[in-house]
Amino acid sequence: TSRPFGIAMLALGEIVVGLIGLFMIYDFFYWANWRFSYEDAGMIWGVVDGAFGLAYIATTITAFSLVSRLWKLEAGAWLPANFLSLASIGLIGAAVLLWGVETMLDPIGIVGHLGVLTYLNLTHVRRLFGRAPLLTFQAAA
Repeated sequence: TSRPFGIAMLALGEIVVGLIGLFMIYDFFYWANWRFSYEDAGMIWGVVDGAFGLAYIATTITAFSLVSRLWKLEAGAWLPANFLSLASIGLIGAAVLLWGVETMLDPIGIVGHLGVLTYLNLTHVRRLFGRAPLLTFQAAA
């Protein structure tokens, strides 16, 4: 099976997601440490920042582990790729609710991950990964 251009772009996109995740890990743990040491009232925000940092560790590891699996069109890569996009949308959405839109990366990230979910669930892409097509979006035979 030849690799579609979209899959190659998706694998490259996971590298970008992983690199952004590394930055987010550093950022959240920096703020968690600062808030723990600066004032007692801010400690709850330190816990929140630490939890976000841990969540970004999980998504970053997943993103980097998916790169070669998507490139090789491994059947087992489809489900984690979907979960990664859902988790990323949840993390970005929670951060926006807590702190507001900090940069344009927030809306770009949500739109990008919605695009990934849409692409992964196209009939031909689902078949590449050995998944059944979604009956909801199928035309009558």
